[in-house]
Amino acid sequence: MVTVEAVDPDIGDESVDQNITYYLDRSSDRASYFSIDERTGDVRIIKPLDRDAPDGFPTWNLYIFAKDMNGGPDGIENYVELVVELKDINDNAPYLDMGDGLVWTENQGIGEIGVLVADDYDTPEKNGPPFSFELDPAARDVRQWFEIKRLSNGTHVLEALVTFDREQRKTYDVPIKVCDRKGECAVDSLTVTIGDVNDNLMESGSSSIFVYNYEGLAPDTEIGRVFVEDPDDWDLPDKRFKFKDRYKWPDFALDEDTGMIIMKRGIQLDQELNTYFLEFLVEDEKHRQIGPAAVSATVNVTVQRIPKEAVVKSGSLRIRGRPEDFIVPDASGVSKRDRFKTVMSKYLNATFVDVFTVLDADVDDDEDMTDVRFSAHGSPYLAPEKLEGVLTKRKADLSASLGLDIAMIHVDACMDEEKSCNGGSCYNHLKISEEPVLVRTNRTSFVGVQARTVAHCACSAPPGTEPSSCSDGFNPCLNGGECRNVLGGYECDCPADNPDFFGRRRCERLAASFNGQGWSWQPGLPACGNSHLSLHFNTQYEYGTLLYVGPSPYNVVSGVTDFMALEVYKGKLRLFVNFGDGTRILELEQKVNQNWFTQVCAH
Repeated sequence: MVTVEAVDPDIGDESVDQNITYYLDRSSDRASYFSIDERTGDVRIIKPLDRDAPDGFPTWNLYIFAKDMNGGPDGIENYVELVVELKDINDNAPYLDMGDGLVWTENQGIGEIGVLVADDYDTPEKNGPPFSFELDPAARDVRQWFEIKRLSNGTHVLEALVTFDREQRKTYDVPIKVCDRKGECAVDSLTVTIGDVNDNLMESGSSSIFVYNYEGLAPDTEIGRVFVEDPDDWDLPDKRFKFKDRYKWPDFALDEDTGMIIMKRGIQLDQELNTYFLEFLVEDEKHRQIGPAAVSATVNVTVQRIPKEAVVKSGSLRIRGRPEDFIVPDASGVSKRDRFKTVMSKYLNATFVDVFTVLDADVDDDEDMTDVRFSAHGSPYLAPEKLEGVLTKRKADLSASLGLDIAMIHVDACMDEEKSCNGGSCYNHLKISEEPVLVRTNRTSFVGVQARTVAHCACSAPPGTEPSSCSDGFNPCLNGGECRNVLGGYECDCPADNPDFFGRRRCERLAASFNGQGWSWQPGLPACGNSHLSLHFNTQYEYGTLLYVGPSPYNVVSGVTDFMALEVYKGKLRLFVNFGDGTRILELEQKVNQNWFTQVCAH
């Protein structure tokens, strides 16, 4: 494409070799589209350049560097900016520029719905408007409802051919063929929403709300809306809501304009499960449903106080779909959340299973994703590794029986540390908020704990995450240890006074033995740029896995290949490491199955 040439004033003779090395700006994403010969300065295009939005640029700017002394460490460098101007060709079809679609109110007759608007990524002056529009010739059914007309001023409008009823159908996707001035065409879809008119009487309705109140600390919280049976769904401004007996429920408030129920801060929770049967009256003045003619509505509210220990020791999964899909009851009145609780209680042999977090996953993706957190206990609470391990083994059965599409077991914000932390160190932090999250459908609402896994770009948890006493919400002692408050902190009484088996601080298990048939699940290792792992082991076996970190056959995440495995193979140690760019293998020659303790350190 072009040749860049530099001279070295220190040489003084431009006719001889200048000992210059050329290279591109490695920090620029655009550099991957070009190459340069480091000796001659010849610049070549190695990938097609796009001029048009959304991913292209009319002008491509790139810095080219030249360094004397053949690019050596003592060389002096300079740079020049290369500017590439791209000429436009008509390689993009136009599209409808009507993201919000059009609205046409029900009960109207034939009429003009709205003007059609299009745009084109190509240059407007040469390859864009004027645009032409027609209904997609391949779509015949829409012609009974709509047509496109060209007005005298050159604009095109969509017209309704029939009277629409929103209660029969709420939206129509109208396929429209759009062409630019040079005949480049494409079919795009326009959504026509049938607007609602308050033309139906309402009837009595009932609904249910389940609330998890984290540590009983929830602030004033919207927990759901009063529901009545009404085919109309845009008539909320015509309705007024009120308690049947405003003094009967002091722990709740009501927005009389919207029907939103508010659970007040400091609600009295005397039992583990607290049930409230709320009664309301709903008025609609347009239909004279007021006073004695007002419609009754009932809401069954269940509030459960969830302790900190349940949230901290929770397992997690990410499923495809919206949060509403997980909590809405089916025809038999049972939701996927209810079925998940029942199935996991059976799998875990646990007395109680709580599914207390259902929220929209915070992912940069057009696909709907939902994060779910759950805990299980008889006494004590089961460890997250146990919950997620059993869930992983039963993933196929669970997906089939509940109709779940499980994208990830153990929500990991550091799965792609390049994206989360620019390739640096990363660990997962569970961020718990006292502010609940509302998931609402017409007849069912779920208010859960706002607990999200977030990425922290460091090697380990920040100081101060360990509880300071026995009263911080859960027992800090592990393996059945009993917690005692002492001056300045706490102490743990371990199940056995064996310092070789239990750590003295929190009754950590210091040793474990296996007969070749068992294993243990442990928390995963963080992605740390400066890691140090050590362990002691004693074995007589020639073959066996000592440590494995990575995906399992039942829990593979697309595009993730990172893993680490330490094994005994023919009596010798063998280490496998893959950071996403291929597996490296390290083998040691020393025998380690001689029935003595061996220390392994990996940096």
